[in-house]
Amino acid sequence: TFREIRCVRPSIGTCSTGYHNGGDGVCVADDTCSTGYHDGGDGACLLEGLCATGYTDGGDGSCVLEGTCATGYHDGGDWTCVIEGTCATAYALDAQNDCTLCAVGYHDDGEGSCTLEGTCAVGYHDAGDGTCILEGSTCATGYHDGGDGSCVADGTCAANHYDGGDGTCLPMVVCDGNDECIYLDISANLTWQSTSAGSMDWQAGMDYCADLSWGGYDDWALPNIDALRSLIRGCPQNELGEGNTCSITHECSYSTDNNNTCSSSSCQGCSENQGPGASGCYWPDGLSGGCVSHWWSSSLGSSDANAFYADFRYGALWRADLIWNSDPTFREIRCVRPSIGTCSTG
Repeated sequence: TFREIRCVRPSIGTCSTGYHNGGDGVCVADDTCSTGYHDGGDGACLLEGLCATGYTDGGDGSCVLEGTCATGYHDGGDWTCVIEGTCATAYALDAQNDCTLCAVGYHDDGEGSCTLEGTCAVGYHDAGDGTCILEGSTCATGYHDGGDGSCVADGTCAANHYDGGDGTCLPMVVCDGNDECIYLDISANLTWQSTSAGSMDWQAGMDYCADLSWGGYDDWALPNIDALRSLIRGCPQNELGEGNTCSITHECSYSTDNNNTCSSSSCQGCSENQGPGASGCYWPDGLSGGCVSHWWSSSLGSSDANAFYADFRYGALWRADLIWNSDPTFREIRCVRPSIGTCSTG
């Protein structure tokens, strides 16, 4: 299909001598602009608030050469023009009344600009003492790499890291070449599968862990109730150690004493999903997996027909029948092995 074509371009036409485009296409006297427009710095009219390339707001709304300010204004510290005697947010006056200092609550971001304390410019991080340094640089005196690249006080490590013996911080989560990851609980000298092996009946869980080869190890076992309790964080009454009030232990279970001397079949937990772990689980921050399910222990309860399990949504302990209504009872399985973790070379 053919049609006629006529091309077009934007134009206001030529203004008479002594006049120019006021910004909106209307010709106005030189050195003036139409309402809502002003001199962009190079004589051309632009919308108010805009300046031509190489020009900036002088503080009073006029456009001045970059690096300068209008009369009565000066650099506020962040290259914006503010009234003399004041500074932009984050900056403060020095003895010469220039805005070269950082205001209270702000500090040098590593590149010479002021930023909120606790933050740094892109590519910089906290050296440990609050100063910003290039990522990968040496930490401030008294601080060292916490294992994740952050600077922490000497003698400590970042979250989910531990001292390898020589002060070097090593990760608590380690994966091998097959992407089989383990979690090192240094406080209990135990190593855990980093994720759940799935939901199984009690005997299947016992067999699974006994046959497991994972992360370069083959001495895994289904954890007893003490091992599961050693994972509880944030619910003191059910944690192992001083201050707990829970009487359920492996020692008093049917697995070691046929008389079942445990004085309770359950230990109530704490408020739901208020623990320190991900999603509020009552286990260590850094241990992966969901805590919405119950976790079998190898410790039998009052007989060989039931066993103890943990509920990390509450940090609670319970007992369940291995068979219920003729069907096996399923719980989550996470295998464990003894370990002190990997030490530094030497």
